Amino acid sequence: MDTLVALPFTCPHCWETVETFIAPSELPVEMVEDCSVCCHPVLLRVTLSPDGEPELVAEPAS
Repeated sequence: MDTLVALPFTCPHCWETVETFIAPSELPVEMVEDCSVCCHPVLLRVTLSPDGEPELVAEPAS
């Protein structure tokens, strides 16, 4: 079973810091998740950096 990793991000709608959980073995991944503060949809793109750490980019989902 994969261990989930918490990744914080800033919501592009309300600017609050929230977090999502990902399984590193499933990277790269692109998903839409609703902000837990303002409920607006956020497009999350998670990749692995060259040193093997997850990197997250959050932008408004269209």
